[in-house]
Amino acid sequence: SGIRTGASRTCSGRVRVLGPRSGLLARLRARTRGSPANFAARSCAFELMKFEVLLESLELREFRGQYFPYANLKRQLDAIATFHVRPTFKRKRSFGAGALFTPNNQGTQDDDADPPAQWREQVEAEAARIGLRIDEGLKELHQQLVVLGGLLAGIANLSNTSIEGEKTHLEIRSLDALDQLAEGLGRWRNFAELNYATLIRLWQKYDERMGTTDGVDFHLPRIADTCGLSSTDRFDALGEDIKACVQTCPSLRGLDATSPQVARWIAGLGTERNAALSTFERHVFALGAIIGICVTMFCMSIVLVLLPSKDPETYNTLYFLAPLGVFRLTLIVPLVYWAMGAAASVCDSCCINYHFILHIDPRCQLKPSFFFKKAALLTTAWLLVFTTYVLDYKFMLVPFQYGHTTSVTRASRHYVYYPILTLVFTLAVELGPSRICRYKYRYAIMESIGRIMMAPLFFVTFADNMLADVLTSLSRPLSDVSVAFCYLNSHHPQTEEQLHHFSKGGSHCPAWEAGYFRPFIAGAPLFFRAMQCLRRFRDTREQAHLLNFAKYCSAICVVITPRLFDARAAIIGVSIWATMYSTWWDVVKDWGLGPLELYRIWLLEQGQNLPWWAPDAPGLRASVLQGRDGPRA
Repeated sequence: SGIRTGASRTCSGRVRVLGPRSGLLARLRARTRGSPANFAARSCAFELMKFEVLLESLELREFRGQYFPYANLKRQLDAIATFHVRPTFKRKRSFGAGALFTPNNQGTQDDDADPPAQWREQVEAEAARIGLRIDEGLKELHQQLVVLGGLLAGIANLSNTSIEGEKTHLEIRSLDALDQLAEGLGRWRNFAELNYATLIRLWQKYDERMGTTDGVDFHLPRIADTCGLSSTDRFDALGEDIKACVQTCPSLRGLDATSPQVARWIAGLGTERNAALSTFERHVFALGAIIGICVTMFCMSIVLVLLPSKDPETYNTLYFLAPLGVFRLTLIVPLVYWAMGAAASVCDSCCINYHFILHIDPRCQLKPSFFFKKAALLTTAWLLVFTTYVLDYKFMLVPFQYGHTTSVTRASRHYVYYPILTLVFTLAVELGPSRICRYKYRYAIMESIGRIMMAPLFFVTFADNMLADVLTSLSRPLSDVSVAFCYLNSHHPQTEEQLHHFSKGGSHCPAWEAGYFRPFIAGAPLFFRAMQCLRRFRDTREQAHLLNFAKYCSAICVVITPRLFDARAAIIGVSIWATMYSTWWDVVKDWGLGPLELYRIWLLEQGQNLPWWAPDAPGLRASVLQGRDGPRA
């Protein structure tokens, strides 16, 4: 205990305690020869963080798998220094030209090859790969800067005072994009500096193991200069270009040396995206706990539904299922929030400026945490009310009131209060005031929906296109609007006639609702999307929009065919054709995963050149490298 006490004091209060049977503790005792002071000093040396652990803690998530393989190269060097034989360690992942050599690898050197020379070639190959990756990243940032510079120049040349609000909005979006560009430059600088530090550490280890000074004195400067890791001139020059581009903003003319972050604050924008992302990561455990609670409550609701009721003679399954249309309608809202939060989180983690792409006001602080909080609130409330309803009806927790006009044994007016409570709570959360999602942003969404409904008359933006696609996906859940309205507008408690009508059509609505209103709800988003395709063809004259128009027409045929023909063969045939057409379009056209594209990707993954009859598609080679080496900034 005295040795442990001395060690903890010397290490300035470190909390790590070694057990009495620890192998590390036994080795330290053997090497210190029982001296408490010497043991304390050696334990502090072991407490220092290893360099490879430090690298893992400093690596950026978007560059994982692209850094120097320090641990593998160090193990090779240790094997070379100890046995002076070729190492046989395998790497878990290929890093391109610098794959580890093993006796089983093809293309390995002969047995009489010089292992130190092979190790030096390996380090040089890795450095060349990293230098090339940095050059590609800076080239992409420069291309984005050129586009933003042209956008700001166009804004400055606009002189029409009637679009002053639009000019201000475009300028704010440009400043937000420039700030993200500066953040991306900072990430690339961090990537280069961390790899340079790793390169220095490797050559220091080389000199230490081999007993020479050639590593730091000769190989390190040569490789660092060749790959550009030792120079920051490229980053400084691009940073100055970004500042110069900021100066071209009309509202910032006359202000010298304004950084993108200062310009962001002047424009009234909020905290930078990295800070918001780190705040979300700090609450990831709370989010996981909420998701766990919701899943547990959902499973508990399923178990309660499957359990036998308290009084099977009075239990009525139709009465129990009647309000589920309202519950389904209110459940779709939190599910949409979960999906939006997940999509925004992926965009943030991949540094995708979805605010700029979707034409969202940069001053709108919609973050993944906002969507997740709303989703968690609505999901928890829905599960609580639905579970209470299941418990109440199946086990009769609340004394119920028999209706004098119904012959149903277990019927009460208060059962309708549960779906009404979920509906009112959902509307209150959606329509209530919010400091983040203000009413002007909600009004902008309604304007976008209005443009979608009148698609041929308006230019189709990317945001309108995305929102129309979302509406086509929600066509089936939206059909529950009429089901919920008919249930709430029916007599309560439910009568025997109402339950009999419900057993036939699955709702309390009249027959014309299933024949006209539901097909209209299911086909209207598809029609709006088809009209958008025609408008885009008019604006761009691209034939692909006509093929996309045919896809939505085939989907509309699936909706109207059952109402026009009773033949089962016609319905099945139209459904199969529409499904095959939509699948082909989504996989081949939208995702770009056709047979020719897959063959190109396979050739690029194998490191082979593309044949003349299968040329490189725009961005395909960059996409393959991104998938193999990691995401791009």
